[in-house]
Amino acid sequence: MAVGTKKGMGKRIILPLLLILVSVAILATFSGVYAKYVKTLHKQQGLVTSQVMYFESDYLSAEGAEYTISGESVTFELRNYPDALRVSELEVTYEVSVDNGATIKINGIADTTGGTLAANSKQTDTVEISGLQSGKTYTVTATGRNGFVRTLSATFTVQAAETQVFKRVEQTEHYVLLTVWTQKVTGTATIQPPASLIPDNTDPILAEVTTGAQSFSDDQSFVQPYSSRTYRFFISDTDTANYSADDFAVTVGETTAEKETN
Repeated sequence: MAVGTKKGMGKRIILPLLLILVSVAILATFSGVYAKYVKTLHKQQGLVTSQVMYFESDYLSAEGAEYTISGESVTFELRNYPDALRVSELEVTYEVSVDNGATIKINGIADTTGGTLAANSKQTDTVEISGLQSGKTYTVTATGRNGFVRTLSATFTVQAAETQVFKRVEQTEHYVLLTVWTQKVTGTATIQPPASLIPDNTDPILAEVTTGAQSFSDDQSFVQPYSSRTYRFFISDTDTANYSADDFAVTVGETTAEKETN
């Protein structure tokens, strides 16, 4: 009986051991399959993960920004990053357009309408829009592409310039007086009088100007803002014309004079 009892106990001990060994083998096999599955899954996920494209500006926006400016040009940046922590993972090819006859310069290169921002490093291109005219509105659009498309835009309205240079004409029986005065403008005055008038050569500015000359320059009278100068032109005995400010073309610097209205 004692021997029989030991044999029965031995069988009971061997059976659990076999079950443990089988379980370990199954777990080992499953673990290997699971690890392989996870690796494959991660690989597949890597294949379908989308790369990020950023195309941003300091003035243009996706919603369309609006600005009122002064001057004849405006400058803005195009970037491939939105902030210090993020940068485009894709190369961005872009085009810039503007209406109303304005011109485009990119990174100092004239007549350029597009460029490329490289991937994975911060890139900034500088765009200058010039040839803007007083009182007009210009729409600027920049479109970046690489699979994705992102469009940024802004409108720039140029303030109407205040008149800064004026001209007035007074006529007597023997001569005509042209008076030019400025506000905040400085520079060389260029004046074209009617060809029939005779410049007063006793005036140092007119000393070398002859009758019928197309124009003359005065680089002395408007060095400071809020300056004025009067020029005299004699009328010939046979000249019966009545002269007005419209008969004189006058500019100071790049500003064209307007006739006095009051």
